[in-house]
Amino acid sequence: FMNQTLVVAYAQTTLKIHLTADNTITETDWQLEPEPASQTELAAQISQYLHQSQPTSMSFKLQAHGTAFDRTVWAAICAIPLGETRSYKQLAGQLNNAPRAVANACRRNPFPGLIPCHRVTATNGIGGFMGASEGAYIALKQQLLTYEKQLLIQRQL
Repeated sequence: FMNQTLVVAYAQTTLKIHLTADNTITETDWQLEPEPASQTELAAQISQYLHQSQPTSMSFKLQAHGTAFDRTVWAAICAIPLGETRSYKQLAGQLNNAPRAVANACRRNPFPGLIPCHRVTATNGIGGFMGASEGAYIALKQQLLTYEKQLLIQRQL
């Protein structure tokens, strides 16, 4: 059975989405180089999900990944509204755990974008992103956060 890949445009970049034949999402990854977006119903649903101001439940299926703790952290990350951030320390306090444990769960996120770990920052700076602490992925994290803040401002006008 064929695995498919969708490309969704977001924040002047693209999110690559890997799917099984029944449209279960197995993983996602940000592309540093933009690619043409897929013109499918599911791609449109995912784009709409990424651009919503208030978190809602997903209308698409994610393949199960991670430990029970990882999934708890990912659920907390999904509750962070567009244009806002939380620190690893804030999430750790909310979940009665250590900031390092929260950061590790962020690093293990198989669905960047859909689980918006770019909205989790260090107390004293931007923090890591996709396993990196500097370079292109940190620039991408800043780009995503800037884009989301601008979307929020436009919607409030």
